Amino acid sequence: MLKNRPSLTEMELIRLQELSRISADAWTEEDVREEFITPLLRLLGYRKDTDYSISRAQSHSITYLMVGRERVQVDYICHVRREKLWIIEAKPGITDITDRDILQANYYSLHPEIDAPYFLVTNAREIQLFERDNRNPDGTPNLRLLVTDLVDPTNFYRLDSIIGSTQLLPTLKGKLLQSISKVLAAEVYLDRLEEFSSSVTNVINHVRPKVLENFRHNAKLREEDRSFTFQAEISNYVGNINPYQAVDTLFLNGYPLGQAEYIYEAIQSKLSKYPNGTSQSYLFAFKLLTLEDFFVRTNYFYVNQIGFLMHLHRTKIKELDRYQVEETLFQRIQLCLDILRATRNIDICGHMKACYEDSRSSFLFWIQRQRLHFEL
Repeated sequence: MLKNRPSLTEMELIRLQELSRISADAWTEEDVREEFITPLLRLLGYRKDTDYSISRAQSHSITYLMVGRERVQVDYICHVRREKLWIIEAKPGITDITDRDILQANYYSLHPEIDAPYFLVTNAREIQLFERDNRNPDGTPNLRLLVTDLVDPTNFYRLDSIIGSTQLLPTLKGKLLQSISKVLAAEVYLDRLEEFSSSVTNVINHVRPKVLENFRHNAKLREEDRSFTFQAEISNYVGNINPYQAVDTLFLNGYPLGQAEYIYEAIQSKLSKYPNGTSQSYLFAFKLLTLEDFFVRTNYFYVNQIGFLMHLHRTKIKELDRYQVEETLFQRIQLCLDILRATRNIDICGHMKACYEDSRSSFLFWIQRQRLHFEL
């Protein structure tokens, strides 16, 4: 389940070589933080105020198990989109890493305000990484590297494959699947498997809007990178899913007009590969065109439903029945207008207006521009 990790650049390889040659025998804890941990985190893909961010010297109150102290201070907490997933405990280079140091980091990772599945302890002479809930029986680290081992980039990739910014979520999802498989293997009732499957589906449906929000935020950040295009990202995503899954994911968030058109074109291209009457085209039409709320819906879904139906209507698409497209399009627009009449301040209509302000279009003008005329 691991993602392909971009190779280290020439400058990153140089920085890694420099780290492998440091001599930290006389370093203080502050030296370790500034001269070793900070550049290592950058190589792993973490930077302040990004999707893969870092909190430094964060203080947390103690509510259990610790005697004689009221607060603990965690040296580094590493986040993926504000979710705390691993921590670092820095130690002076002049001392060896002790069992007490490891127990301390383990305790911090268990703190209810942190709950990090991984913790790392380093003194800039060695790196000890632990998976909190899957510790080795003998107490040894799940991964131990001498800093001098980093002279070989292969050893860095071993560390990166677990806690690197591009690898951490895939690693955790793989661990989660292993745990699920182990638990379900002990089940004896088939109906309980189905019940669990339904529960997982409900969780996925619940987090989809958040995932789409993350996707949009990430797209904005990556648009600053010339190597990234929103169109290519969407085409790649849609190319690897079934058409109806696009309705369950991409339609649950709002997009500027240009990005929305990329999405509609990608879905239309994918849909064209499935002739009318196939199960894929049927499922897509059912999820797209049904007016009943059998599925998780957001206000943005209805915006995208109308936008995509207009796209099909405008491009004379043949993948769906034309009468069905037009009929549903009229019904949906009429529904939105009814809401607008009743409230004059509904989110869905406000979002439509916001999405298309860059082309001087209000909600009504947008409809009229498509030659669909209704009276408020």
